[in-house]
Amino acid sequence: MNKDIANAALEMALKAGASDARISLFEGKESSIEMTDAQVENLKESFSSSLNISIFTEGKFGAFYTNRLEKEDLRSFIDNCIKATRLIAPDPFRKLPESSLYFNGVEPDFHLYDPCFDEYSFGKKLDLLKNSCSEIDFKDSRIITVASSYDDSLRREYTISSNNLEVFEQRTIFAISNEFTLRDEGDSKPQNGWNDGAAFIDEIPSGITSCGFERSIAMLGARKISSGKYNVVFENTVSSKAIGAILSALQGSSIVLKSSFLENSIGKQVFPKQMTLTDRPHVVGNINSSCFDSEGVATREFDIISEGVVNSFLLNTYYAGKLSMPRTISNPVNPCLKPNCDFGKDKIIRQMDKGILITAFNGGNTNPVTGDFSFGCEGFYFQAGEIQYPVKEMNISGNFISLWRNLCFIGNDPLGFMRRSIPTLAFNDVDISGL
Repeated sequence: MNKDIANAALEMALKAGASDARISLFEGKESSIEMTDAQVENLKESFSSSLNISIFTEGKFGAFYTNRLEKEDLRSFIDNCIKATRLIAPDPFRKLPESSLYFNGVEPDFHLYDPCFDEYSFGKKLDLLKNSCSEIDFKDSRIITVASSYDDSLRREYTISSNNLEVFEQRTIFAISNEFTLRDEGDSKPQNGWNDGAAFIDEIPSGITSCGFERSIAMLGARKISSGKYNVVFENTVSSKAIGAILSALQGSSIVLKSSFLENSIGKQVFPKQMTLTDRPHVVGNINSSCFDSEGVATREFDIISEGVVNSFLLNTYYAGKLSMPRTISNPVNPCLKPNCDFGKDKIIRQMDKGILITAFNGGNTNPVTGDFSFGCEGFYFQAGEIQYPVKEMNISGNFISLWRNLCFIGNDPLGFMRRSIPTLAFNDVDISGL
């Protein structure tokens, strides 16, 4: 990465009339292999570079993007950015963070960058995917087709600002995924699969395709169930659904727009005492871990909700100013729920005795003002703590605050290779619409 480009752009912006500026230089490289029924269909490789610039001038703010990085192109581009920004209405809350809040130092090794990324041949990548596909028998009569893929990416980002920000990070991701289309009763052709990966190519777990096959086969013969109130367990693959709406409702943008069911929640016991939600941004091996956020501000462990009490909204510099409140965190890096038990999905199902295990969501909606929700879902009916049969064409509905007040278990089994690593969750008295 040529960091001189970013420094030159910053100098140009200040000379052109910006009172402040922030420059982010990106580089990315990606490759993918697609296979159908273990036969190669597609090979792709791409490289991209771009520059994002935030301009602050005359109390006004503008954000712009270009992938033309030659000096003369940049000079013309930045001049036009300044002119465009001057046409925007002033906004006194648009400003850079205080420099004392910036991360200053060298980011520790979170085990998220494979330095050998550029050395891996397509042959090695193809062998990984073929080996994964070899975990199953494609002659199985239940299989109609299997779509498999290998994907990797390298991302580098260098950010500087006129008030002494300078941060750099690089990340690699390697992943294998699959989707099975199977024969079922009548004309039904259910689809299911699995994906997993790692930051290092040699750490991609084995068993990804066999796991996808087993999860797909398990859903054959799925039934509908009667409507009613059920104990419900959210598998750790989908449990972030129960947290996403809460994090969205706590965002400064939602509060300012008065489109949040948690608008007046600060300091209040909104959720059960057994719920503590903490951002833990420095976990080694977590794919999101970082020492700084999108504004370059140093990240820290932060209790968003403590024993059911909402501590703070999620406020970047802009929304903190709009609300006349202290800046907190712009967006959680790695939101974590404190377990209230020392076990995971299987034992939680046994403890809940009878109910529905949800393993997939199929669309739906949330009312951000009230917290009401309705989602299509599928999964398994369990009784006496044992899975009995798969179920489909269900709808789960309710209100997020009410749902969490019916919390029974927060497991100890979050998955690492996910944007939000939330463990298995269990609730009682949840409305399910079926037959």
